[in-house]
Amino acid sequence: MKIGIFGGTFNPPHLGHLRLARAFAKRFALERVLVIPTFVPPHKAAHDLADGETRMEMCRLLFTDAVFEVSDVEIRRGGRSYTVETLRILHAQYPDAKLYFLVGSDMLRTFETWYLPDEIRSLCTLCAAVRKRGEALPDVEAEILEDFDPVETSSTEVRETVRTGGDASPMVGGTLTSYIARKGMYADTYTPYCVLLRGKLGEYRLRHSFAVADSARELAKRYGADEEKAYFAGLLHDVMKDTPKPQMLLFLQQAGVALTETELHNAKLWHAMAGEAYLRTQMHVTDPDVLNAVRYHTTGRGGMSLLEKIIYVADYVSADRVYNGVDKMRRLSAHSLAEAMAFGLSFTIADLAGKGQLIHPDSVDCYNEICIELRKEGIKNMTPKELALKAVEILDKKKAEDIKVIQVTEQTIVADYFVIASGTSSTHVKSLADDVEYELEQIGVHDGHIEGRATGWVLLDYGAVLVHVFDKQSREYYNLERLWTDAQVLDISEIVKD
Repeated sequence: MKIGIFGGTFNPPHLGHLRLARAFAKRFALERVLVIPTFVPPHKAAHDLADGETRMEMCRLLFTDAVFEVSDVEIRRGGRSYTVETLRILHAQYPDAKLYFLVGSDMLRTFETWYLPDEIRSLCTLCAAVRKRGEALPDVEAEILEDFDPVETSSTEVRETVRTGGDASPMVGGTLTSYIARKGMYADTYTPYCVLLRGKLGEYRLRHSFAVADSARELAKRYGADEEKAYFAGLLHDVMKDTPKPQMLLFLQQAGVALTETELHNAKLWHAMAGEAYLRTQMHVTDPDVLNAVRYHTTGRGGMSLLEKIIYVADYVSADRVYNGVDKMRRLSAHSLAEAMAFGLSFTIADLAGKGQLIHPDSVDCYNEICIELRKEGIKNMTPKELALKAVEILDKKKAEDIKVIQVTEQTIVADYFVIASGTSSTHVKSLADDVEYELEQIGVHDGHIEGRATGWVLLDYGAVLVHVFDKQSREYYNLERLWTDAQVLDISEIVKD
């Protein structure tokens, strides 16, 4: 008798598993295929892992062909599910059978690291499923199931679809979908809101809302805000985005929201105000922080709370966003909400002004307040290294050449860092020095002492950081790098791009 062994967590099993198991049975003319859910110890269980008996039942509902038999051999045994131990049990249970054990080609690559691989080979015929004929495989003796056309899905995708109120039946079939729904599996607190959004938003806006919720939760964790409140506000921030404009305007009027002249002539702002009104009047949300986070996620405003800033920034940096500058925005958001907001606001305001469109006074108030906040913080929270790298960023933006940062902490008491750069002419050298001085002043660094403006070497002294801007001839003549050959040169490749 030829018996196949098809194991997995099956949390839940899906049509990809079923197609693979059927192909496995057909290719090797198997008379029986044992579908074996693995046992997972409680201390390793994920929060959304179904218990063993539930996963067994889901397998019974999906693997209904006569060739399949769902086995509890690993769940009954408990403990860590070593393949060799399962094979020993099955070999004793079916002494006259030939056992075939199916793995994917990725698992075949790690087979030699498994527990007792030689004994596994002695107990079964190892089989591997590959997607393309001729795919490079490791030197492991195995029967090959070639040209297998998989169903592109995963158990993780199924769980996420259910959690976000989607239809999982294309991935697991109708019977198993009904079972999952009846048992309330894989749903969480936010599933009803996801169902609501699926009825109000198109696919693009829906994916964006999920992505913003995820980003908001991460930012809340990073900056010490309420993670669940952030996720909730991020999830629902665009709840009215796809509502037709006439209906949105009518809803605002019915909700008692009075629009200013600027707002009335800028329909792109309505969805944020309508979103706040919807949460307040239809969903009976009473938390003013959540309501304001939704209301001002497009314009910003003066006096924003931490949650409001998080939702504003999350809308810019969510994983689905693709625009010129998004990578920088994400880098800024990782260490400073204020800097990220300043960048986002300047980007938006400049874009609107360039197109001759209206700019909401709240955005101007927010931008000015953030800039003042950054200036006050300025050097207070900036380490010497950060100040040196900020100077590099400015110099690179202004087309300085051959920029280097040398850490001289161990070599001299004069400074901790030297920033060295070249200009293409005396005019360029002066311009570079002026730009460094000006842009550092904009973030609150005011105490630089400057020498040599009329020469080929301008020195900007910021205490622990000295910025040297040379023309090419002066740099070659003084050759500061040669004087500090034993000092560490910092890698600035992430800032200075060729």
